[in-house]
Amino acid sequence: MMKVKNEYVDIILGSKKYHFKNKILYQYLSRIADRQLAKQGNFAYKSFALNYCFLKFDTPLESDEPVINDFNVWIGVNQDTRGIESLGNSGTTIKYNYSDDSGVYDLKNNVNYENNGLQNFIGRKITAIGFNSRFNNSGAYPNSSKMCAILDTSNYNIVINEGERLLVVRKDTIQSDAQMITEFPDIIKAPTHLRPYGLREIESLNPDENLNSGGITYTSKQFANAYLENIGLGFDNLKTYKIITGIQKIKESEGISILDYFSEPFELPNLPDFLIYPDEKIFPNGKLYPVNKRYTYLFFNYRIYQMQYIYSVETGEQLEEKIVDTGYTYSMVIPLEQPNGKFSPVIFYESEETIND
Repeated sequence: MMKVKNEYVDIILGSKKYHFKNKILYQYLSRIADRQLAKQGNFAYKSFALNYCFLKFDTPLESDEPVINDFNVWIGVNQDTRGIESLGNSGTTIKYNYSDDSGVYDLKNNVNYENNGLQNFIGRKITAIGFNSRFNNSGAYPNSSKMCAILDTSNYNIVINEGERLLVVRKDTIQSDAQMITEFPDIIKAPTHLRPYGLREIESLNPDENLNSGGITYTSKQFANAYLENIGLGFDNLKTYKIITGIQKIKESEGISILDYFSEPFELPNLPDFLIYPDEKIFPNGKLYPVNKRYTYLFFNYRIYQMQYIYSVETGEQLEEKIVDTGYTYSMVIPLEQPNGKFSPVIFYESEETIND
C-alpha cells in the first residue's frame, strides 16, 4: 500500500562529491505507521522527519540496526531549507540539507561546535552515515535511539581535510497506492500522514498578532498530524457508506518488510447481506425491487489534530498544552478488485543497493 524509497544521498566534502542510495530500516517504517494510530500520548514526538544526520569515523558499523551511540557526531538539518517538499495526491517527495553550518555535536565528548565544527575532526574517515528524527534517546519516545536509515561508506576514502566544508543532501519519496480525496483541497494538498513534518500549512509558531491584541495569553499552533480513524466501504461516488473496522494495533510480521494495520486480515462483507435501494421511502421493504450492488472502494478515513501551546503574554511562561481537532479530514481510496473475501492492507519499503558515481 505504501512505499518509502530513498532517491539519493549526496555527500559533498570540499570539492569531492559522492552519490549514493541508502538502506531504509524497519524503525523508520514503524514510526510512519505508529504516527497514524494514536492521537494522544507522545503526540509531539510523532514527527518522522529525518532532522539529524549522524557520522561515524574510522571504523565500520558493527550492527545492521545501529543506535545513536554507535556514531561520533551529528549535524542538524538546515533550518532555512527544513524539508523541501514536492506534494502530490498520493504522497510526497522531500529533500533534506545537512551542513556543518548548522552545528556539529560531538557525541563522545558532549561538546557542541556551533560553526565549522568538522574542522575539529581533520584526518578522520567517514565510514558510515545514519539518519534519525531524534538526536538523543528520549524516554518519551520508545526506540528513539534507533537509526531510521544508514549508509555504509567504509569502502570509500571520505576523509575530512583542513578547510573543507560538509554538505549532505538526502531525498526521499513516500508514496501510497491509494488516491487522496478531501473537502479541503486548498489546505490538504497531499496525504498528511505521509508528510514527515505533518500539515505545516496550519502551523503558527510565532503568532505575533495575538501578542498585540490586548489578550493575556497567546497560542502557538505547532505539529499537525493525521490520525487514521476508521476504514469503510463505498461506491463510485467516493463516499463512505459502511464502517467495517476501527484501528487496533500494529502487528510485526516476520522479516522487516511488512507492517499490518490490523491484528488480523478482515473479511469484506458478503453481497447478500447488503441491499442498496434507490430510495428507502419508495422501496421500504427488502422484498420489493432490491438491487444488489457490490462495494467498489475501500476508504481509509483520516482526521487531523494539532498540538497547541498556550503562553502567558506577560511572562512568556507556558500555561497549557493540548491536542485540538482541526476539523480537517481526508480519505485515501483504493478500488476493490475482489469485493469479497479477506483483505489485509500492508505498508512496505523499497530499498536499493548503494551506488557511487
